Amino acid sequence: MEKITEIQDIVELANRPPNIIDPILLELEEEIPIKENEYISLLYRMKPEILPEILDLQRNSTKLKEVRDVLLPENLKYAVKRVPAYRKLYEGINIDSIDSVDGLEELKTLTNELLRGGDKYPYTFAVEEKAVYDFQSMATTGPRKHTVYSGIDWAVRQLISASAFEEIGIKKGEKMLIFAPSYPHIFGPGFSAGAAIAGIHSVWKPVGRKTAQELLEEIKYVRPDVLLTVPHGPKGATGAMDVLVKEDKENVLEQYLYNKTVILGGIPLINDPETINLRDILVDDIGVKNLKNAYGTGEIVGWIDCDRSSYAKKAEGRLKYRSEVHEAPNWIFHPLESKDAPEGFYELGITVLGREAQPIIKFAPGDYAKFEDHECGLATRRITYICRREWFRRTPSGYTVSIPTATGLCVSEV
Repeated sequence: MEKITEIQDIVELANRPPNIIDPILLELEEEIPIKENEYISLLYRMKPEILPEILDLQRNSTKLKEVRDVLLPENLKYAVKRVPAYRKLYEGINIDSIDSVDGLEELKTLTNELLRGGDKYPYTFAVEEKAVYDFQSMATTGPRKHTVYSGIDWAVRQLISASAFEEIGIKKGEKMLIFAPSYPHIFGPGFSAGAAIAGIHSVWKPVGRKTAQELLEEIKYVRPDVLLTVPHGPKGATGAMDVLVKEDKENVLEQYLYNKTVILGGIPLINDPETINLRDILVDDIGVKNLKNAYGTGEIVGWIDCDRSSYAKKAEGRLKYRSEVHEAPNWIFHPLESKDAPEGFYELGITVLGREAQPIIKFAPGDYAKFEDHECGLATRRITYICRREWFRRTPSGYTVSIPTATGLCVSEV
Protein backbone atom coordinates (compact mmCIF):
# COMPACT_ATOMS: atom_id res chain seq x y z
CA MET A 1 0.00 0.00 0.00
CA GLU A 2 1.41 3.38 -1.03
CA LYS A 3 2.54 5.65 1.80
CA ILE A 4 4.29 9.02 1.98
CA THR A 5 7.99 9.37 2.75
CA GLU A 6 8.55 13.04 1.77
CA ILE A 7 6.84 16.17 3.11
CA GLN A 8 6.69 17.58 -0.42
CA ASP A 9 4.43 14.69 -1.53
CA ILE A 10 1.66 15.26 1.01
CA VAL A 11 -0.32 17.90 -0.90
CA GLU A 12 -0.32 15.82 -4.09
CA LEU A 13 -0.86 12.35 -2.65
CA ALA A 14 -2.96 13.01 0.48
CA ASN A 15 -4.74 16.15 -0.73
CA ARG A 16 -4.00 18.05 2.47
CA PRO A 17 -1.32 20.45 3.78
CA PRO A 18 1.52 19.03 5.90
CA ASN A 19 1.20 19.79 9.61
CA ILE A 20 3.71 20.09 12.43
CA ILE A 21 3.47 16.36 13.26
CA ASP A 22 4.34 15.07 9.77
CA PRO A 23 8.09 15.82 10.10
CA ILE A 24 8.00 14.18 13.53
CA LEU A 25 6.53 10.99 12.07
CA LEU A 26 9.17 10.85 9.35
CA GLU A 27 11.93 11.47 11.91
CA LEU A 28 10.55 8.58 13.95
CA GLU A 29 10.92 6.50 10.76
CA GLU A 30 7.19 6.21 10.29
CA GLU A 31 5.74 6.36 6.80
CA ILE A 32 2.71 8.64 6.51
CA PRO A 33 -0.56 6.96 5.46
CA ILE A 34 -2.47 8.55 2.61
CA LYS A 35 -5.93 7.62 3.86
CA GLU A 36 -7.37 9.95 6.49
CA ASN A 37 -8.66 7.25 8.87
CA GLU A 38 -5.33 5.43 8.82
CA TYR A 39 -3.44 8.66 9.44
CA ILE A 40 -5.62 9.67 12.42
CA SER A 41 -5.29 6.17 13.89
CA LEU A 42 -1.50 6.47 13.60
CA LEU A 43 -1.51 9.83 15.44
CA TYR A 44 -3.47 8.42 18.36
CA ARG A 45 -1.45 5.20 18.47
CA MET A 46 1.86 7.08 18.52
CA LYS A 47 0.94 9.85 20.93
CA PRO A 48 3.50 8.68 23.57
CA GLU A 49 6.26 9.21 21.01
CA ILE A 50 4.78 12.34 19.40
CA LEU A 51 4.12 14.48 22.50
CA PRO A 52 7.78 14.70 23.65
CA GLU A 53 8.80 15.64 20.11
CA ILE A 54 6.29 18.52 20.04
CA LEU A 55 7.77 19.80 23.29
CA ASP A 56 11.28 19.47 21.85
CA LEU A 57 10.30 21.66 18.91
CA GLN A 58 9.10 24.27 21.38
CA ARG A 59 12.65 24.52 22.77
CA ASN A 60 14.86 23.97 19.72
CA SER A 61 14.97 27.17 17.65
CA THR A 62 17.12 25.73 14.84
CA LYS A 63 14.95 22.67 14.40
CA LEU A 64 11.74 24.66 14.66
CA LYS A 65 12.83 27.08 11.92
CA GLU A 66 13.86 24.20 9.65
CA VAL A 67 10.48 22.51 10.09
CA ARG A 68 8.52 25.72 9.52
CA ASP A 69 10.56 26.58 6.42
CA VAL A 70 9.66 23.19 4.92
CA LEU A 71 5.97 23.33 5.89
CA LEU A 72 5.03 26.88 4.90
CA PRO A 73 5.61 26.60 1.11
CA GLU A 74 3.57 23.37 1.03
CA ASN A 75 0.76 24.98 3.03
CA LEU A 76 0.71 27.83 0.52
CA LYS A 77 0.50 25.42 -2.40
CA TYR A 78 -2.44 23.65 -0.77
CA ALA A 79 -4.30 26.91 -0.01
CA VAL A 80 -3.95 28.18 -3.56
CA LYS A 81 -4.84 24.79 -5.04
CA ARG A 82 -8.01 24.22 -2.97
CA VAL A 83 -9.35 27.68 -2.07
CA PRO A 84 -10.36 30.09 -4.88
CA ALA A 85 -10.38 33.03 -2.44
CA TYR A 86 -6.67 32.46 -1.72
CA ARG A 87 -5.91 32.34 -5.45
CA LYS A 88 -7.64 35.70 -5.83
CA LEU A 89 -5.88 37.18 -2.80
CA TYR A 90 -2.45 36.16 -4.13
CA GLU A 91 -2.96 37.26 -7.74
CA GLY A 92 0.33 38.62 -9.08
CA ILE A 93 2.43 36.85 -6.44
CA ASN A 94 4.75 34.02 -7.48
CA ILE A 95 3.83 31.47 -4.82
CA ASP A 96 6.46 29.01 -6.08
CA SER A 97 9.22 31.50 -5.20
CA ILE A 98 8.33 31.43 -1.49
CA ASP A 99 10.58 28.80 0.06
CA SER A 100 10.68 29.75 3.76
CA VAL A 101 8.84 31.58 6.53
CA ASP A 102 10.61 34.77 5.45
CA GLY A 103 8.42 34.71 2.34
CA LEU A 104 5.39 35.67 4.43
CA GLU A 105 6.52 39.27 3.91
CA GLU A 106 5.57 38.98 0.23
CA LEU A 107 2.01 37.83 0.89
CA LYS A 108 -1.07 39.99 1.22
CA THR A 109 -2.73 40.01 4.63
CA LEU A 110 -5.88 37.98 5.26
CA THR A 111 -8.07 40.41 7.20
CA ASN A 112 -11.00 39.63 9.47
CA GLU A 113 -13.32 41.21 6.90
CA LEU A 114 -12.04 38.88 4.17
CA LEU A 115 -12.00 35.70 6.27
CA ARG A 116 -15.45 36.28 7.70
CA GLY A 117 -17.08 37.90 4.68
CA GLY A 118 -18.39 36.90 1.28
CA ASP A 119 -21.43 34.94 0.17
CA LYS A 120 -19.80 31.60 1.00
CA TYR A 121 -18.96 32.40 4.63
CA PRO A 122 -17.97 30.43 6.70
CA TYR A 123 -16.40 28.67 3.72
CA THR A 124 -15.02 31.71 1.88
CA PHE A 125 -11.45 30.77 2.81
CA ALA A 126 -12.20 27.12 3.57
CA VAL A 127 -12.56 23.78 1.82
CA GLU A 128 -16.20 22.99 2.51
CA GLU A 129 -16.04 19.24 1.90
CA LYS A 130 -13.22 18.98 4.46
CA ALA A 131 -15.20 20.70 7.22
CA VAL A 132 -16.22 17.99 9.68
CA TYR A 133 -16.49 20.33 12.70
CA ASP A 134 -18.00 23.82 12.67
CA PHE A 135 -17.34 25.65 15.93
CA GLN A 136 -18.73 29.09 16.65
CA SER A 137 -17.53 31.73 19.07
CA MET A 138 -19.81 34.39 20.54
CA ALA A 139 -22.75 32.24 19.44
CA THR A 140 -24.99 33.50 22.25
CA THR A 141 -23.67 37.03 22.86
CA GLY A 142 -23.09 38.49 19.41
CA PRO A 143 -22.37 37.74 15.75
CA ARG A 144 -21.25 34.16 15.23
CA LYS A 145 -17.66 33.59 14.15
CA HIS A 146 -17.06 30.20 12.60
CA THR A 147 -13.92 28.06 12.82
CA VAL A 148 -14.04 24.83 10.81
CA TYR A 149 -11.86 21.75 11.22
CA SER A 150 -11.29 18.53 9.33
CA GLY A 151 -10.86 15.23 11.14
CA ILE A 152 -7.07 15.55 10.82
CA ASP A 153 -7.16 19.20 11.98
CA TRP A 154 -9.00 18.12 15.10
CA ALA A 155 -6.66 15.22 15.89
CA VAL A 156 -3.56 17.43 15.49
CA ARG A 157 -5.15 20.12 17.63
CA GLN A 158 -5.70 17.62 20.44
CA LEU A 159 -2.03 16.64 20.41
CA ILE A 160 -0.87 20.27 20.42
CA SER A 161 -3.20 21.03 23.33
CA ALA A 162 -2.05 17.93 25.23
CA SER A 163 1.59 18.95 24.84
CA ALA A 164 0.73 22.41 26.17
CA PHE A 165 -0.87 20.90 29.27
CA GLU A 166 2.32 18.94 29.87
CA GLU A 167 4.43 22.07 29.34
CA ILE A 168 2.62 23.92 32.14
CA GLY A 169 2.97 20.98 34.50
CA ILE A 170 -0.48 19.37 34.51
CA LYS A 171 0.09 15.70 35.27
CA LYS A 172 -1.53 12.59 33.90
CA GLY A 173 -4.39 11.48 36.15
CA GLU A 174 -5.18 14.95 37.50
CA LYS A 175 -8.75 16.28 37.40
CA MET A 176 -9.64 19.29 35.26
CA LEU A 177 -12.96 21.07 35.73
CA ILE A 178 -14.00 23.12 32.67
CA PHE A 179 -16.59 25.88 32.85
CA ALA A 180 -17.44 26.74 29.26
CA PRO A 181 -20.37 27.49 26.95
CA SER A 182 -22.13 24.55 25.36
CA TYR A 183 -21.43 23.31 21.84
CA PRO A 184 -20.92 24.81 19.21
CA HIS A 185 -18.50 27.02 21.19
CA ILE A 186 -15.01 25.53 20.84
CA PHE A 187 -13.78 26.14 24.39
CA GLY A 188 -15.31 23.08 26.07
CA PRO A 189 -14.78 20.40 23.42
CA GLY A 190 -11.34 21.76 22.54
CA PHE A 191 -9.92 21.57 26.03
CA SER A 192 -11.64 18.35 27.07
CA ALA A 193 -10.34 16.59 23.93
CA GLY A 194 -6.78 17.78 24.56
CA ALA A 195 -7.04 16.75 28.20
CA ALA A 196 -8.14 13.24 27.19
CA ILE A 197 -5.05 12.83 24.99
CA ALA A 198 -2.85 13.97 27.89
CA GLY A 199 -4.45 11.46 30.28
CA ILE A 200 -6.11 14.23 32.29
CA HIS A 201 -9.60 13.52 33.64
CA SER A 202 -11.76 16.42 32.46
CA VAL A 203 -15.26 17.36 33.58
CA TRP A 204 -16.88 19.86 31.20
CA LYS A 205 -19.82 21.77 32.68
CA PRO A 206 -21.72 23.96 30.19
CA VAL A 207 -22.48 27.18 32.03
CA GLY A 208 -25.46 28.52 30.08
CA ARG A 209 -28.22 27.70 32.59
CA LYS A 210 -26.13 27.41 35.74
CA THR A 211 -26.00 29.94 38.56
CA ALA A 212 -22.70 30.95 40.14
CA GLN A 213 -23.68 29.09 43.31
CA GLU A 214 -24.35 25.89 41.34
CA LEU A 215 -20.91 26.15 39.75
CA LEU A 216 -19.25 26.73 43.11
CA GLU A 217 -20.97 23.53 44.26
CA GLU A 218 -19.43 21.76 41.25
CA ILE A 219 -16.00 22.87 42.45
CA LYS A 220 -16.74 21.39 45.88
CA TYR A 221 -17.98 18.14 44.34
CA VAL A 222 -15.23 17.61 41.73
CA ARG A 223 -12.31 18.92 43.86
CA PRO A 224 -10.31 19.76 40.73
CA ASP A 225 -6.55 19.93 40.40
CA VAL A 226 -7.13 22.35 37.53
CA LEU A 227 -9.97 24.81 36.94
CA LEU A 228 -10.35 26.17 33.42
CA THR A 229 -12.70 29.07 32.76
CA VAL A 230 -12.88 32.58 31.28
CA PRO A 231 -11.63 35.57 33.30
CA HIS A 232 -14.37 38.14 32.63
CA GLY A 233 -17.64 36.88 31.26
CA PRO A 234 -19.73 38.84 28.76
CA LYS A 235 -23.02 39.99 30.24
CA GLY A 236 -22.03 38.62 33.64
CA ALA A 237 -21.65 34.99 32.54
CA THR A 238 -21.94 32.88 35.69
CA GLY A 239 -18.93 30.66 34.95
CA ALA A 240 -16.51 33.58 34.61
CA MET A 241 -13.82 33.85 37.25
CA ASP A 242 -14.70 37.39 38.29
CA VAL A 243 -18.34 36.39 38.86
CA LEU A 244 -17.34 33.31 40.90
CA VAL A 245 -15.07 35.47 43.05
CA LYS A 246 -17.84 38.00 43.72
CA GLU A 247 -20.45 35.32 44.51
CA ASP A 248 -18.23 33.11 46.68
CA LYS A 249 -19.67 33.83 50.14
CA GLU A 250 -18.40 30.59 51.75
CA ASN A 251 -14.74 30.78 50.65
CA VAL A 252 -15.17 27.78 48.36
CA LEU A 253 -12.40 28.99 46.05
CA GLU A 254 -9.89 29.32 48.88
CA GLN A 255 -10.77 25.87 50.22
CA TYR A 256 -10.62 24.02 46.90
CA LEU A 257 -8.24 26.02 44.68
CA TYR A 258 -5.43 26.61 47.18
CA ASN A 259 -2.16 25.30 45.71
CA LYS A 260 -3.99 24.32 42.50
CA THR A 261 -3.83 25.46 38.85
CA VAL A 262 -6.22 27.89 37.18
CA ILE A 263 -6.23 28.43 33.41
CA LEU A 264 -8.09 31.50 32.17
CA GLY A 265 -9.28 31.30 28.56
CA GLY A 266 -8.62 34.84 27.39
CA ILE A 267 -6.18 37.55 28.39
CA PRO A 268 -7.69 40.44 30.34
CA LEU A 269 -6.00 43.76 30.89
CA ILE A 270 -6.65 45.22 34.34
CA ASN A 271 -6.49 48.97 34.80
CA ASP A 272 -9.56 50.17 36.68
CA PRO A 273 -9.40 50.16 40.51
CA GLU A 274 -13.11 49.32 40.54
CA THR A 275 -12.54 46.18 38.48
CA ILE A 276 -11.80 42.97 40.33
CA ASN A 277 -8.07 42.29 40.19
CA LEU A 278 -8.15 38.60 39.38
CA ARG A 279 -4.41 38.06 39.45
CA ASP A 280 -3.93 39.40 42.98
CA ILE A 281 -7.07 37.75 44.35
CA LEU A 282 -6.32 34.33 42.88
CA VAL A 283 -2.60 34.24 43.63
CA ASP A 284 -2.23 36.34 46.78
CA ASP A 285 -5.56 35.81 48.54
CA ILE A 286 -6.83 32.41 47.42
CA GLY A 287 -3.38 30.85 47.04
CA VAL A 288 -3.59 29.51 43.48
CA LYS A 289 -0.19 27.98 42.75
CA ASN A 290 -0.18 28.24 38.95
CA LEU A 291 -2.21 30.86 37.09
CA LYS A 292 -2.07 30.32 33.35
CA ASN A 293 -3.87 31.39 30.22
CA ALA A 294 -5.09 30.31 26.80
CA TYR A 295 -5.18 32.20 23.50
CA GLY A 296 -6.48 31.73 19.99
CA THR A 297 -9.60 29.55 20.43
CA GLY A 298 -7.72 27.75 23.16
CA GLU A 299 -5.13 26.25 20.84
CA ILE A 300 -2.30 28.03 22.63
CA VAL A 301 -2.37 26.92 26.23
CA GLY A 302 -0.01 27.80 29.02
CA TRP A 303 2.95 29.34 27.23
CA ILE A 304 2.22 32.62 28.89
CA ASP A 305 5.28 33.87 30.71
CA CYS A 306 8.88 32.89 31.06
CA ASP A 307 8.85 32.10 34.77
CA ARG A 308 5.74 29.88 34.40
CA SER A 309 4.30 31.33 37.61
CA SER A 310 1.52 33.74 36.64
CA TYR A 311 -0.49 34.76 33.61
CA ALA A 312 0.56 38.40 33.54
CA LYS A 313 3.48 40.56 34.61
CA LYS A 314 3.59 43.99 36.17
CA ALA A 315 3.25 46.75 33.63
CA GLU A 316 3.91 50.45 33.62
CA GLY A 317 1.48 53.31 33.24
CA ARG A 318 -2.26 52.79 33.50
CA LEU A 319 -2.08 49.02 33.11
CA LYS A 320 -1.65 47.12 36.34
CA TYR A 321 -0.64 43.92 34.54
CA ARG A 322 0.44 43.19 31.01
CA SER A 323 -0.48 40.13 28.99
CA GLU A 324 2.07 37.98 27.20
CA VAL A 325 1.96 34.67 25.36
CA HIS A 326 4.27 32.38 23.40
CA GLU A 327 3.43 30.75 20.08
CA ALA A 328 2.51 27.11 19.93
CA PRO A 329 4.96 25.35 17.58
CA ASN A 330 2.37 25.12 14.79
CA TRP A 331 1.52 28.83 15.05
CA ILE A 332 3.67 31.60 13.56
CA PHE A 333 3.32 35.14 14.93
CA HIS A 334 4.63 37.88 12.65
CA PRO A 335 4.59 41.67 13.12
CA LEU A 336 2.64 43.68 10.54
CA GLU A 337 3.49 47.36 10.16
CA SER A 338 0.57 49.69 10.90
CA LYS A 339 0.58 53.47 10.67
CA ASP A 340 -2.10 53.58 13.37
CA ALA A 341 -0.07 51.64 15.94
CA PRO A 342 1.72 53.39 18.81
CA GLU A 343 5.50 53.21 18.87
CA GLY A 344 6.67 49.67 19.60
CA PHE A 345 3.32 48.07 18.71
CA TYR A 346 2.62 45.97 15.62
CA GLU A 347 -0.51 44.44 14.23
CA LEU A 348 -0.41 40.71 14.87
CA GLY A 349 -0.27 38.37 11.89
CA ILE A 350 -0.97 34.68 12.48
CA THR A 351 -0.23 31.62 10.36
CA VAL A 352 -1.38 28.18 11.56
CA LEU A 353 0.55 25.44 9.79
CA GLY A 354 -1.36 22.38 8.62
CA ARG A 355 -4.94 23.59 8.72
CA GLU A 356 -6.75 21.47 6.14
CA ALA A 357 -10.38 22.63 6.31
CA GLN A 358 -9.64 26.33 6.83
CA PRO A 359 -6.09 27.36 5.92
CA ILE A 360 -4.92 30.28 8.08
CA ILE A 361 -2.06 32.19 6.44
CA LYS A 362 -0.95 35.68 7.50
CA PHE A 363 -4.29 36.31 9.18
CA ALA A 364 -4.75 39.63 10.99
CA PRO A 365 -7.53 39.18 13.59
CA GLY A 366 -7.33 42.79 14.77
CA ASP A 367 -5.00 42.28 17.73
CA TYR A 368 -1.93 44.44 18.33
CA ALA A 369 1.08 43.63 20.49
CA LYS A 370 4.75 44.19 21.16
CA PHE A 371 7.24 41.57 19.99
CA GLU A 372 9.96 41.05 22.60
CA ASP A 373 13.14 38.99 22.66
CA HIS A 374 13.70 36.86 25.73
CA GLU A 375 15.74 34.02 27.20
CA CYS A 376 13.57 31.44 28.92
CA GLY A 377 14.24 28.10 27.26
CA LEU A 378 11.38 28.37 24.78
CA ALA A 379 12.23 28.87 21.11
CA THR A 380 8.86 30.19 20.01
CA ARG A 381 8.14 33.88 19.69
CA ARG A 382 6.67 35.93 22.50
CA ILE A 383 4.22 38.80 22.22
CA THR A 384 3.30 41.17 25.05
CA TYR A 385 0.79 43.93 25.78
CA ILE A 386 -1.87 42.30 23.60
CA CYS A 387 -4.59 44.83 22.85
CA ARG A 388 -7.17 45.97 20.29
CA ARG A 389 -7.02 48.65 17.64
CA GLU A 390 -10.04 50.53 19.01
CA TRP A 391 -7.97 51.27 22.11
CA PHE A 392 -5.53 53.43 20.16
CA ARG A 393 -5.94 57.20 20.51
CA ARG A 394 -4.34 59.91 18.40
CA THR A 395 -2.27 62.49 20.30
CA PRO A 396 -0.22 65.46 19.02
CA SER A 397 2.87 63.22 19.04
CA GLY A 398 1.20 60.17 17.43
CA TYR A 399 -0.91 57.25 18.60
CA THR A 400 -1.00 55.89 22.13
CA VAL A 401 -2.77 52.97 23.85
CA SER A 402 -5.75 54.11 25.89
CA ILE A 403 -7.54 51.25 27.63
CA PRO A 404 -11.23 51.96 28.30
CA THR A 405 -12.17 52.17 31.96
CA ALA A 406 -13.76 49.07 33.49
CA THR A 407 -12.55 46.84 30.69
CA GLY A 408 -14.23 43.53 31.43
CA LEU A 409 -13.68 41.48 28.29
CA CYS A 410 -10.82 39.41 26.94
CA VAL A 411 -8.56 41.46 24.72
CA SER A 412 -8.37 39.06 21.80
CA GLU A 413 -10.88 38.22 19.12
CA VAL A 414 -8.83 35.37 17.61
